[in-house]
Amino acid sequence: NVTMVLHDRRDGSTLAALDHGHFGVKMQRSRDGQPFQEVPAPAYPEKPADVVDDDPMIRELISKLLTDAGYQARLCPDAAACLRDMEKEKPDLLLLDVDLPDGDGIELCAAIKKNPETSDLAVILVTGEAVDLGTRVAGLKAGADDYVLKPFDGKELLARVAGILRLTCRSAGA
Repeated sequence: NVTMVLHDRRDGSTLAALDHGHFGVKMQRSRDGQPFQEVPAPAYPEKPADVVDDDPMIRELISKLLTDAGYQARLCPDAAACLRDMEKEKPDLLLLDVDLPDGDGIELCAAIKKNPETSDLAVILVTGEAVDLGTRVAGLKAGADDYVLKPFDGKELLARVAGILRLTCRSAGA
């Protein structure tokens, strides 16, 4: 967590205090010595994120990043396991590799987005194969909300996850 306090330059009084955690910013405001009032951080989903990748090291790495940041993660080694898990409980986010042992991640993404029951599911394609523009465009046309290229930086991955969830939570509440 990062905490920042904003002070008035004229008299040194506290104007606002920001507490930036994994799930957004909580802001407390103060005016003329009035007590702080907390402005709640945006609500984030309580359902898990499904991590679908055939590489167990990548699955575990992404899972650790997510759980350390306070998210829940379910691990799926292939498309079939992903679909089975989604039947039990639809996740709020899918981190999906393009190259799966039992199918194409872009095709899976398109099928998920065409299904009315899962069309609102946020999908981030995580792949080392999307370096060429055609593959990236195909994934986005299939309905992917974002791309993360391997090798990835954990901070960037978490920032993209938070951004996508912020957008999907906002639109779900609208």
